[in-house]
Amino acid sequence: MNMEMNATKLYMPPLRPRTVRRLRITSRLETGKHRKLTLLSAAAGFGKTTAVCEWLSGLSMPVAWLSLDEGDNDTFRFIAYLTAALKQAGIPIGDGLSGLLQSPDQPTAESMLTFKRETGLVDRNQRSV
Repeated sequence: MNMEMNATKLYMPPLRPRTVRRLRITSRLETGKHRKLTLLSAAAGFGKTTAVCEWLSGLSMPVAWLSLDEGDNDTFRFIAYLTAALKQAGIPIGDGLSGLLQSPDQPTAESMLTFKRETGLVDRNQRSV
């Protein structure tokens, strides 16, 4: 399934010069940087994006950025954008995923497991049920 991609979704917003620093949030984000996933949740306007951008700008490791919206509530679309974000950040992904994204069909449970294995989200020996 080929689709048009909006490249602006793959770029972290720049920090504004007079940004209010959120030291407590960034220090909590720092404690989670060695985990596979860190979730930051708050209501609109509470500075989540600014806090994450501030934290990420101080890291010396590859960072993949992906802005999501309601149109991304589709497995194939999400995987395509996530893959593009990982590639842009220089984070290697497997060849099996590229084949999945070129397929004219929606991903299957087995292909999703392949994606998870190749990105390290699950053990390579895990089988689908």
